[in-house]
Amino acid sequence: MTNIIRLSIVLLVLAILYLIAAYYSEQLKEDHLLTTGVVIDYSRGCGGRSTHGQQIYYQFYVNGISFKNSQKKQELPCGIGRFLVGKSFPVVYRKFWFGDLSTYLITPRDFEAYGYSFPDSLKWILPYVHDE
Repeated sequence: MTNIIRLSIVLLVLAILYLIAAYYSEQLKEDHLLTTGVVIDYSRGCGGRSTHGQQIYYQFYVNGISFKNSQKKQELPCGIGRFLVGKSFPVVYRKFWFGDLSTYLITPRDFEAYGYSFPDSLKWILPYVHDE
């Protein structure tokens, strides 16, 4: 197989995976359960230039079942994780045939993306949000 054919196959697979991820992300926005999660930990590093942001680990419950997840938010500065541990934030969750998807809502952009108003109780975080 020539290099061009291999590259074409790799690009096609990546494009398909991107479309699948975009589809499920959109489904999560349209149909989800809103619950509350608690930040339980954070990564000590903040990644490189293309992966900027601190990994935040959170836990939430749905019907008495505990779920844990982690996520990076590029809008949040490196080092903010230590201030988030123990704090509660809304989490959107949906079960799919392949597993579960969730994301925590912390920035005004997050709330807007899921059709919610940004709560007054989270205004303390606004000075730390990098609105890109």
